[in-house]
Amino acid sequence: MASWLGSWTNVPGIVLATVFLPLLFPDGHLATRRWLPVAWLGAAIAVVPTAILAIAYWPDRGTALVTETGDQSALVSSMFAVAVGGALLLTAAAATTPPRPSTPSPPGCASRSTCRR
Repeated sequence: MASWLGSWTNVPGIVLATVFLPLLFPDGHLATRRWLPVAWLGAAIAVVPTAILAIAYWPDRGTALVTETGDQSALVSSMFAVAVGGALLLTAAAATTPPRPSTPSPPGCASRSTCRR
């Protein structure tokens, strides 16, 4: 059971740290609601490869997962590449997106929402 857990539990931690740490920094909230699709896509990139690896490795519990040479199957390599590559692409896209310019409040108003015209 431990070898089965160890074969797939590293993927969500890597993806979640890569995507959500910069996305939720510094206050734990998304900067604006427009980042919500990025958060959902990051969650999908974490969940889908993890579920595929967990289901695919279930028949190979125990010593069947331990190899003498340390080689990984093609499934592990491809799912790890999908998860980490997708997380890095999301992070790069989020880092290169310019922020929206804020519109100043009209003169004499404390904020845009409190002024009536």
